Amino acid sequence: MGSNGDESNMKAKEDVNRIQVIQNLTPWLRLIKSWVFFSPPSTPRCSVFLHDIYVLFH
Repeated sequence: MGSNGDESNMKAKEDVNRIQVIQNLTPWLRLIKSWVFFSPPSTPRCSVFLHDIYVLFH
């Protein structure tokens, strides 16, 4: 029965890790954002893909 506490601890650690990952990615996302919006239209699929990633994190 004592495993419930362990599970919530693991969940909390996962959330912290996720926040840290997002914080680490934020500068890259800014870079990607500027690249997406200023990239040549010859790479639409790549731009859409990167834009989707950017939207996911905001």
